[in-house]
Amino acid sequence: MAAETAGTKATPEKFRAHGVQSEWLNEAKGQSVEVTLDSGQVLNGRLVGHDIYCLALDEAGQKGDTLIYKQSISFVRFSKK
Repeated sequence: MAAETAGTKATPEKFRAHGVQSEWLNEAKGQSVEVTLDSGQVLNGRLVGHDIYCLALDEAGQKGDTLIYKQSISFVRFSKK
């Protein structure tokens, strides 16, 4: 079943579940975050972007951004200001 608002197309069910995730990641965008991968590896940096599949992280000491697939992430932390 899809959600529908007056004057808009229905949002597919599989994308509605990303609402909380997107809101949280939008709040974390530009902040320092700690990303722990399923392997146990911990990445630290500034969250520069995200979509339904990936996070982009600006890690200190690395040239360019790091693209992390969400399927490999165990959890993400950031300190709310």
